[in-house]
Amino acid sequence: MPALAFNPLKAARSLREAGADEKLAEAMASAIGDMADAVEGQLATKTDLNALEQRNASAMEALEQRMRATLYRTLWLQTGIIIAAVTAVTRLLP
Repeated sequence: MPALAFNPLKAARSLREAGADEKLAEAMASAIGDMADAVEGQLATKTDLNALEQRNASAMEALEQRMRATLYRTLWLQTGIIIAAVTAVTRLLP
């Protein structure tokens, strides 16, 4: 099913009924039809958007997991440095 359902005959008829002359109505309907044809296949469908949303959710979850792992590694490293510093200072004190 096409993403855009455009009927140039119906559009030309509507333009003529609105007061446009025959040549102008046909030219405008043809131009609109050409634009609809040009974007055909470039428009996202609901299925496309749902698939994109799913991929983004998966990517976001993976990113959150990597960030959480990096945070925990950083916290363990900082804890080790603090313990080493406290140990060094307590050995220096009489």
